[in-house]
Amino acid sequence: MKYNHREPFHRAFLATHLREALQTAGFTPVTGRHPSEEEVWSRPVEGTKFKIKVFTSIVGNEVRMVGADAIRVVGSYENGGKTKGLVGNASVHRRGLVEDIKERTIQRARDTWKECKSHGNCHCGAPLLVSKNGKKYCANICWKA
Repeated sequence: MKYNHREPFHRAFLATHLREALQTAGFTPVTGRHPSEEEVWSRPVEGTKFKIKVFTSIVGNEVRMVGADAIRVVGSYENGGKTKGLVGNASVHRRGLVEDIKERTIQRARDTWKECKSHGNCHCGAPLLVSKNGKKYCANICWKA
């Protein structure tokens, strides 16, 4: 079905299919709500301290109506109650067929997973980040990277 953000049935249909795809891929809904009220799903990246988060634009039982509002997939690192976004991929625009939107979302999650797995770690276990000038540094800023 070609997605039309003006149709409530299409928004609900996409929301249902996104939830099913994320659950099948091993994601679980994050308890509590994001400040924007959208559903956020996450999955740990095995062997790392990363989590992949999918900001779905689902509010209630349907995705938001705004056509320019995109699904976002990020890799984050949590330490001491603070979350740092470390890996961000291109947004998934809600255009085209519902099946294609769902597949693009899962593909972005796979790409993010690969990036998270390939990140190096500092001796303290935190991931290494790359500064604007290309040098690696510790996400915990332990100064020994």
